[in-house]
Amino acid sequence: MLLPIAGIVFLTCVLLWHAAQFYPFISDDALISMRYAQRLVDGEGLTWSNGLPVEGYSNLLWTLLLSFSGFLGIDLVFAARTMGVVCIGLIPVLLLYAMRRDTTVEKLVTLALLALFPLNASAAAWAIGGLEMPLTALLLVMALVLLDGGIEKACVDRRIALHSGLLLGFASINRPDGLLFPVAIVMVLLGFKIFRKLESRFIDLFLVVAIPLLFAAGQMVFRFVYYAELLPNTAYVKLSFSRFHMGIGWDYVLQGISVQWPFWILVAAAFGLLFVRRDRAAVLFIVPVLAWFGYVTVAGGDYAPAFRLLLPAVAMGMLPLLKAGRVLAAAPLWSRRPITGLSALILLCVAAYPVFYVVQHESYDIVRAREEVWEWDGKILAETLHAAFHGRDPFIAVTAAGCIPYWSGFRSIDMLGLNDRHIAHRRPRSRGFGPVGHELGDARYVLDQKPDMIILNVGDSSSQYREYEDTMRTQAFRNEYVAVSIAAKQAERKKFTVWMRRESPRIGIKKWADSLRIPGYFLRPLYSENDSIRQGIGAQAVFLDRNGVLVQPLQVGQRLAYAFPGESYLILGIRLTGNNVSHVMATRDGERLVLQSTDGDAMIEHIVLQVSRNTMQAN
Repeated sequence: MLLPIAGIVFLTCVLLWHAAQFYPFISDDALISMRYAQRLVDGEGLTWSNGLPVEGYSNLLWTLLLSFSGFLGIDLVFAARTMGVVCIGLIPVLLLYAMRRDTTVEKLVTLALLALFPLNASAAAWAIGGLEMPLTALLLVMALVLLDGGIEKACVDRRIALHSGLLLGFASINRPDGLLFPVAIVMVLLGFKIFRKLESRFIDLFLVVAIPLLFAAGQMVFRFVYYAELLPNTAYVKLSFSRFHMGIGWDYVLQGISVQWPFWILVAAAFGLLFVRRDRAAVLFIVPVLAWFGYVTVAGGDYAPAFRLLLPAVAMGMLPLLKAGRVLAAAPLWSRRPITGLSALILLCVAAYPVFYVVQHESYDIVRAREEVWEWDGKILAETLHAAFHGRDPFIAVTAAGCIPYWSGFRSIDMLGLNDRHIAHRRPRSRGFGPVGHELGDARYVLDQKPDMIILNVGDSSSQYREYEDTMRTQAFRNEYVAVSIAAKQAERKKFTVWMRRESPRIGIKKWADSLRIPGYFLRPLYSENDSIRQGIGAQAVFLDRNGVLVQPLQVGQRLAYAFPGESYLILGIRLTGNNVSHVMATRDGERLVLQSTDGDAMIEHIVLQVSRNTMQAN
């Protein structure tokens, strides 16, 4: 009893240590699921934003578990991380428990092999990455352990079929593509039955796939009733089945295997050993793994780092590895020379573990997960915007559909279509030749929605998406939107560019019959007498003052200006709000208003202009 407990503690420590190497990594897609979960907790339904409901998540079970955590008052990021660590941590514990009747030598070999799982970079990264793959991997391993026990006895009875079917059913609503696993598994079981290698009844074997099909059908009915769709919105965005995407998917699978080559060499050797021994479980394990590799290839791989989609295959690969380890543990070396065998095992582990760790962490995709923190930059921007505008209910357009909508809470439109039905159903000619899940867009449609703010990525000044980049270069767009550089606080080095709509009734210029109010963030620096007003990209940043208001700093000797696109307004008076406002002088220079501080720095919240004769003075 002491050895399994010590083994569990050891494996848990390895997992926590390895996962800490990726902290604070969190996936933006995970924050999309949290957005749905939080809105469900808030009574807004299983929706991403107001308006037509759209199923922009692909992990119903995971999202519902997050919602349950939210109802209990648990922070959703913490809940997602905790669930991920628990699921990944339970997999080796479950496998160790399944072999509880083994000899001490077999347990030692099993423990040495089990350490490869928490040392796997995909497992460690996605333990804290916030998405559903750890739960999918756990459900698969549990189902396969049950079925393997039945195959060893040459009888998968109704109890085993029912329990494994339920586990696979939950996996099928945790990910829609999770239905692939029970289909692959039942084909293996039926093959065993046909060739008289199982004494099970056909009806019992069909339970393994019938229950997941019922789960999937139930979700489809819910989807049709609630979202008026038969497929999730994510399927329309991510799946195109083009030869180009298949090539990317094939490279993704090969690269994932090559990055983790020590593990997969051992798994391949384990499969070979089990086939030589005519162990039927080898077929049970290898068919779902190969089927999943095939699906990932056809789907075009994944945009997320650390080979997220390969995690179920890694988890399933542990099963033949452990069975082969038990075979090797029964070799004469252990019974005749246990000290020699144990010493060889220790030396092998000391040599193999560091190699396995190092070769993974030299991979770009693994390094990307360790260094990816842009979601937390998105949190800073989102919370800054929330503090400044939360009472005005702004409508924002985003390409990072997780971090900014989740942490701001604002009504949003997803410019890449994952959470937008119109864009998801769009079929441009270039579809199938761009990055998976990031190739759709409709700039005209987005602008027709008149969002108050447009945020590219997490406040970049330009877009990596061609359609939006081309649109934002047009003069028509720049007449309607102004690029505002924002910092969370004064002297903050990190700046974000947000395109704000001039005529927005919530955050833009306020117009009355004889006056208008211009927010300070629409003012622009002038650097010379003949300088044209810049668009704001790279200009000084506005920031939140202590009252949670976005203010524009104005230093002594500096000049700020606002350009009027026409001459419909004649300026009589200006009222400035901020520190030292009495020392700010305003002048008219053609079609632009110029502000200049004469004594001391100022922070400008807004200016009020009154329409009258061709005269102007500062109040």
